[in-house]
Amino acid sequence: MALISGKVKLNKLIKELADKIEQSGFWTVTKVPKPLNIRMTNASGTYDDNGFLHKAKLSRSNAAATDADKALIEDITSYAYLYYLPNGAIAPTFTYDFGINRYDNVTENRKVVNMYSLTARQYSNELPRNTYDTQMPSAWKFEGSNDEVSWDILDVVDKQYNFTCREKRFFKFNNTKEYRYYRLTVTEVNGSVAVYPYIGQFDMYNTLDLVNPDNIGGFFMKSTGTSGKDLLCVFIDGMSLNRISGNYLEITIMEDFDANTLKTRNAMTVPYYTSTNGIYTANNTSVVHLIYNLNINADRIFFTTELMTAAYAPGNNFAYVGLPIRVANETDSSAMTISIGFHASTGFPRLLRNRAGIPLSNYTYKYIPLTYSPSVWGDTVFVSPLFLEGTYEGVRGQMDGIFTCHGDNISNRNEIQVGNETYKIVLVSSAGNANLPYKPLLFKK
Repeated sequence: MALISGKVKLNKLIKELADKIEQSGFWTVTKVPKPLNIRMTNASGTYDDNGFLHKAKLSRSNAAATDADKALIEDITSYAYLYYLPNGAIAPTFTYDFGINRYDNVTENRKVVNMYSLTARQYSNELPRNTYDTQMPSAWKFEGSNDEVSWDILDVVDKQYNFTCREKRFFKFNNTKEYRYYRLTVTEVNGSVAVYPYIGQFDMYNTLDLVNPDNIGGFFMKSTGTSGKDLLCVFIDGMSLNRISGNYLEITIMEDFDANTLKTRNAMTVPYYTSTNGIYTANNTSVVHLIYNLNINADRIFFTTELMTAAYAPGNNFAYVGLPIRVANETDSSAMTISIGFHASTGFPRLLRNRAGIPLSNYTYKYIPLTYSPSVWGDTVFVSPLFLEGTYEGVRGQMDGIFTCHGDNISNRNEIQVGNETYKIVLVSSAGNANLPYKPLLFKK
């Protein structure tokens, strides 16, 4: 497929990507709405655009209830810390209040919720796993109320073990009733009733909101590959594009997912920044433009993004998610049922599961060293493919449709010929992909 390039406002990027990928016909796309709850900017509550004061609180006895907002702010390294008395004598609760109107102090903000999600926190820069993943809730009940006295049970969940770092899991249920208050009551933490639970982020949704095509918060995509025997599953989450300290996507690769329930199996999530790790305010997302390049086939998707701001342009980052070109010694398709993700702050490619069955493995780039700049040889540019190598299995394969070259006298968005093919040059941000051998990447048009 030819390289698709475009320009879009930052807060419209997810819809643009979802539409382009769906139109390609290579992958099936399942869309997820934006959350109903808002991102907290104040521990005592935050007003929405209509004047309703949203609040969150915890039921626990050893710390301030204001810690509840930490599951609703932009920073995924923060968390709501729910307290257990010994042996689970008191089940901790996390309550969200959609609020009452500030102008008349009477009108209540009631919402229909029929899906919610829990996200594991990230501790420092530990990826893809850290010790706090084991303290995510593994069993709970989810309830709704309009008076905080009488609660209706909407969903009961158990056996939710082994969250990975930053992993988001969705839970759908049937509900058509509006409630002002929603409550999560934790009854088990990773199989134990005597461990303190942590929640990295908590969000609620109404799946009927997808009637509005602009209300896309993220999307799942699935392909069986060119072979028809592989299985590639990806979730691209744009919730952080509207966060004060974010403007990044969460890219999750997984071994499988169910398009109806959104249940996933063996997932790994890494952040993808839309440029360098700059900080923009939430209001800027509606006005800042972004240039993107998108190339997709049945085996993989890669894209680059460049924020159109004077401080950070060109500031490109890129993501490649999918299969590499198979190496000659791989004869069975099952050995390649993997995906590749990029850790945004280090640039390591990661395999969801390697040939030996080891999950979440870091790989390194292999390439042909290029010691000459284009200026030495006139118009000749020496290029190298990018290969992937792992500690346990050597060279894994070649990245499809991508070359690199020495950076001398190379400019962002230049085009060059490689054989009979035209390639577009993107200068990749060193902050986002530090382990690439050279800054220029060449993408087949």
